Formats: sequence, structure tokens, C-alpha cells
Amino acid sequence: TFNLGLRVDYQTLAWDENVDPGRYPRKLPYVDFASRGGHPLWQPRLGVAWDVLKTGKSVARAGYGTAYQVFFNGNQGNELVTLLQNSVNITNPSYPDPFGGRDPVTFVSTAPPNISIMYNDIRNAPVKTSSVGFSQQLMADTAINIDALHQVTTRLPTSYNINQPVTPTAVRPLPEWGQITYLDTIGWYKYNALLMRLEKRLSNHYQYQVAYTLSTQNTNFGITDAYVRTQDEGPSSSDRRHALVVSGALQL
Repeated sequence: TFNLGLRVDYQTLAWDENVDPGRYPRKLPYVDFASRGGHPLWQPRLGVAWDVLKTGKSVARAGYGTAYQVFFNGNQGNELVTLLQNSVNITNPSYPDPFGGRDPVTFVSTAPPNISIMYNDIRNAPVKTSSVGFSQQLMADTAINIDALHQVTTRLPTSYNINQPVTPTAVRPLPEWGQITYLDTIGWYKYNALLMRLEKRLSNHYQYQVAYTLSTQNTNFGITDAYVRTQDEGPSSSDRRHALVVSGALQL
């Protein structure tokens, strides 16, 4: 049995492509609203199932598919309000007056402002999943299933400071700005899993299932140092190496 599919999505109005640059009191660096826009998201899917012995008791299967994560409209919220509200970091402030003898309004208006912007070519993150598996019927109501799964997601939106000094004592690349929080599509995660399941369907008033999963998930989601990104690569917060689930039901 072959299952073939193709899905096409298109997301728009999520990239600030219609924003007027004149709404900001000064020109934002690196930002080109007119160059942004959505892209057609082509998502092919393929599934194969094979009755190996032609008895209906031994089935091999494989599948591949591409899907896209949505880009939430809230992601561009920080860019829309940047420079329309004042946020300033004070390094080594004097005490008790952190504003150096100036009133707070004057200090904020003259200090390099912090801003949040998005990558001009930002887009939806593709998720590519492939799997192979085998099922064997042991009895009329009992079967064992084994599957291997591989999943890769790229272009995840991740924020980091691109106006970070190269060293703690160096000048920022753009000294007229403070922190420039940049939302870029450089995030990724990789997931690999081996799934095994023994399952008895409901018969004689009872059923049960024993499932075990061996998996790894690695990611770089969340960049701390803009210049040494590999330090943030490693197991994700949802990485679970071993998972054992035992469940059952008895019909009274």
C-alpha cells in the first residue's frame, strides 16, 4: 500500500512586511521591511506498508514527510514597539545617582537605546520526519511493534544580541545602539528514537500495553554568545533517554 500526499501552505502578514519605516523616530539598522514576505511551503508525504508474507500477520512500513511550524504573530511584537518605548542598560552606574547628574528623561533620550528586530529573510521552520517499522502478530489479539524515527527541524526562530562586544572591554559593533536583540532563523533540533510496543487488544475482558522508547534530542535553541554559538548546542530540555509505559484495563 502506498500513501502519497502533498500539502501547500502560505503564511502572510507575520513578517512585518507592510510596516512603514517612518513610524520609528530613527532608522533601524539591518531592517528592510519591503524585502520581507511569505513563501509557498511545499510539504510532500510518502507512506509505504508491505504485507511481507501475504498472511496479514507481518507488516513492514516506512514513511517520510515534511511539515512546517507556524510563525506566531507574537514574534514580531517586540520589533513593532521598539524605539516607541525606552529601555536602557546602565553599565557600572554611579551611586546613589545612576543617571550621572542628569534627570531620567534626559539620560534615557541620550543613551544608546536597546532595540529588537527580525531577520529580513525570516520564514517558517521545516520539520522533516522519516520512519521505518515492523509489526508482527503473535496471537489473534496480540502484536509487537518496532519503529525507528528520525526528525530534523531547522530555521527555528531564535533571539540573540548581535551588538555584543567581541570582548568585555571592546566597543560594540554599532556603538550608537545598545543591545540589538535579533530574531533569526538559526535554531534547530534533531530527534532520534527507537520505539517498541507489545499490545493486546481488548478480549476476554482485559487489555494491556507495554511500550519502551529509547531517544535523544539535541538542539541549539537559545543563543548566549553571538560569536561562539556551539557552546549552546546539546541535549534539549525535553530530552528523555528512556521512557517505559505500562498500562492496562480490566472490564468488570
